[in-house]
Amino acid sequence: MKHELIIGTKNQTKISQIKSVLEYLNIDIFGLPINTNVNIIENGNTAQENARKKAKKYSEYLNKTVLSTDNALYFNNLEKKYQPGVHVKRVDKVVDSSNNELLEYYQDLITKLGNNIEGCWEFAICIASPNREIKEHTIKLNRIFTNSRGNNIIVGYPLESLQIDPKSKKHISDMNKSELHALWKDDIGLSLQKFVKDYFNIL
Repeated sequence: MKHELIIGTKNQTKISQIKSVLEYLNIDIFGLPINTNVNIIENGNTAQENARKKAKKYSEYLNKTVLSTDNALYFNNLEKKYQPGVHVKRVDKVVDSSNNELLEYYQDLITKLGNNIEGCWEFAICIASPNREIKEHTIKLNRIFTNSRGNNIIVGYPLESLQIDPKSKKHISDMNKSELHALWKDDIGLSLQKFVKDYFNIL
């Protein structure tokens, strides 16, 4: 039997990334239907709590198996009260900020911390099924952040403009499609692939 998996987001960049590393698993993968209208308040204290909320809500609404993700960001040598955490896209921690507001805010913060600094992303994954089965996993990614902005902005991932790939030394936002795919596969893809294979018991 061929499995079906809904990616619980309308972010096309994220859907493409996830599909690219799961395409060999013989799974039918789709993004959310255009008419999906579910009000989800992402007020969890961790990325995993938010990923769980989204996966459960979308699964209940669609009556399908749904994979949702959420991110949290932490910088080395930054006091806990100033950490972005789950509020990565909310400069004032109330509403989502524009790309320029975000980039200006983080450029200023990174400059204060030393121009080129280390940070860690928490990439939380949750799969929820119609029978209310829940499986979760969190991947931690170490990154180098810089106060210099790349030439491009990746839709849905503006902070890639302030991150440097350690191998190519390029801003991640300026890498070509094949380079981005290789980076995504190495950083997240293999772990995500194993998580989904284990969930569906795919050998």
